[in-house]
Amino acid sequence: MAGTSIVQAREALILAISRLSDHDRFNVIEFNTDASRLFDHAQVADMEHRKQAIRFVSSLKADGGTEIAKALDLALDGNQNHERIRQVMFLTDGSVGNEKELLALIALRLGDSRLFTVGIGSAPNSYFMSRAAVMGRGSYTYIGKTSEVEQKMAQLFQKLEHPAITDIMVRTRSGKPLKIYPNPIPDLYAGEPLIVSLKIPEEMEREVLQISGRLGVDLWQEQVNIQTVAERPGIATLWARKKIRSLMDSLALGEPEEHVRSEVLGTALAHHLVSRYTSLVAVEQQVSRTPEEALHQSALKNSLPHGWQADKIFGGTAQTATPAQLRMTIGVLLLFAAFLLLYRNRKQQI
Repeated sequence: MAGTSIVQAREALILAISRLSDHDRFNVIEFNTDASRLFDHAQVADMEHRKQAIRFVSSLKADGGTEIAKALDLALDGNQNHERIRQVMFLTDGSVGNEKELLALIALRLGDSRLFTVGIGSAPNSYFMSRAAVMGRGSYTYIGKTSEVEQKMAQLFQKLEHPAITDIMVRTRSGKPLKIYPNPIPDLYAGEPLIVSLKIPEEMEREVLQISGRLGVDLWQEQVNIQTVAERPGIATLWARKKIRSLMDSLALGEPEEHVRSEVLGTALAHHLVSRYTSLVAVEQQVSRTPEEALHQSALKNSLPHGWQADKIFGGTAQTATPAQLRMTIGVLLLFAAFLLLYRNRKQQI
């Protein structure tokens, strides 16, 4: 996260801490090769604790690796009955490769918390960040430039501060199961729509849907008569895409790939969608290269994403928990010693 990424992360986190009120409780977790909490447990967000946290965040530097699992394990406690809405804001440049293991960890440890991901820098792993937010019943925010930090974070804070309806469920009055995506359904926030896709068989067209949730401490409920809903083109494709995405996420939760592949294939082929197991083939009618024309091969330069620092990412060695520089030095010395021994033995034989 060296370069502009750490600058964006510090600014975003300081803004978050500054907006807390005395009625809130909070904690800050730093992670690189390791992870650690600022406080042993969540503290009241009074003036003194906010100042202490801002000093801590202002001193953060980019160092070590990106061990996200340790940070998520500290932030998510797996509990289902918190006395408040527990919101976890996760900021990173998202340069991770073990998405499957991390998504499984989120599913295991989430409980009734909400996970909001913030990707910063020019090249975050948007797939992981967006899927983690869906699995965490939150949302994904991307900040590409330092100038966008205040605007994007203000929009996110506006959402976090005004949860309208939580623990939303959609059922039929008769109790028949529905295929709903996303599942679980995220919370509804003030000023932001919540879109849910579901498939209703023909035999259930006379059913009544019951939508329920919690409005603060009160129970909220609404009914929708399915017969009054008009058909629209494209809705089936939207539902199929969400189903495929949910099926692919289930792989991280231990679902057998044979079952997932079978379900994805059936859905993708029925709705003509591209997936991991299906693709669309375009046949070119106009010949662009004759069989007699020779092929040419050339190497292309691969530039780093904007804002990344080559010496921090490569620097001859990877900055992870492995002492690579020390091992490389030892290896060179051992090679040198081997050459000396070989030279001496040959000299003695002569």
